[in-house]
Amino acid sequence: MQIDPLQLVSRIAALEREVERLRAVEGPLPHIGFSAAFDGDQSNIATGAYAVCEYDTAVWNYGSGFDTATNTFTAPVDGFYFMGPRVELADVDSAATHIRFRLVTTRRSFIAHMPPDGFDQDCDYVTMQLAVICRLTAGQTAYCDIRIDGGAAQTDIVQGTGTRWTCWLVG
Repeated sequence: MQIDPLQLVSRIAALEREVERLRAVEGPLPHIGFSAAFDGDQSNIATGAYAVCEYDTAVWNYGSGFDTATNTFTAPVDGFYFMGPRVELADVDSAATHIRFRLVTTRRSFIAHMPPDGFDQDCDYVTMQLAVICRLTAGQTAYCDIRIDGGAAQTDIVQGTGTRWTCWLVG
């Protein structure tokens, strides 16, 4: 099959015009995202139930989607969001049987699992994190929580750079 170079050039030009038209309609992505940290006191997390992770300080909050009072992100626009929550735990009981760290959105949950049954003694520090891209429509929410099964209610969430949640609209 022979391709006419003039038809090919014409078709490429038409596609370029269509891309420009779509860009003009859609516009650039708005700057929406946040970085939240934990600066409070979340000690002796109860076992056997989910506890919301308290990201109580907004380091930056473009689009005002993150609420430090509720530790919840509400999507201001439809899109795909990169979410990278991290939690640092201290004094994890060696008798704990399972730890789950979740990012819970209106659409679904993303879970990091850790069975600490290999610890021969209480663990000073453990970091758990997730890195996901999730689709949210305007008004849908996301928050993080943690559940520790077994052992004593002695685990703390550590303040500072070890416990942080970053989110950015990527598409």
